[in-house]
Amino acid sequence: MKYRKEDMLDLNEENVRNLLAYCAATPRTAPDDIISANFFSADSKMNIPDLKFSKSKIDEKRYTILYMLSQLKCIHDDSVFATVADGSHKYDGTVWSTNNAAVFSLYYLGCASNTFPVFRPDTVANAFLAKLADLDFVFLQPTLSPNDPEFPAWVAEHIK
Repeated sequence: MKYRKEDMLDLNEENVRNLLAYCAATPRTAPDDIISANFFSADSKMNIPDLKFSKSKIDEKRYTILYMLSQLKCIHDDSVFATVADGSHKYDGTVWSTNNAAVFSLYYLGCASNTFPVFRPDTVANAFLAKLADLDFVFLQPTLSPNDPEFPAWVAEHIK
């Protein structure tokens, strides 16, 4: 993966909020540059609105979004499925957010950038699951926070 230094952001509420604000469509966004995203599938019947994004800004920030998503614990654990609640835990087990709006914002960004799957109802477990195995795992390689003491060694090994 070819991350630039500016793509490597810590997964935290402020960074997610700033990224969402940057990528959100505005009244000045050209109609042909607007994409719509939701992190729940249409068949889930969840009453979560679609958000509108600037496609060009999502494309510009795709690796930043991917980098933050790849700090999730479910990515580091090689999980086949993720639940909605899994989005609040970082790879080291810490909770990066207890605010559902922040976690949902990360999912919206992931779905808008096609780097995270939508959540679908699981009739057996009565839960909503994102099937991570449906994605090409080249997009979901574990990353570390720049604040992690192991980050310099990780960059030396993984970022060429």
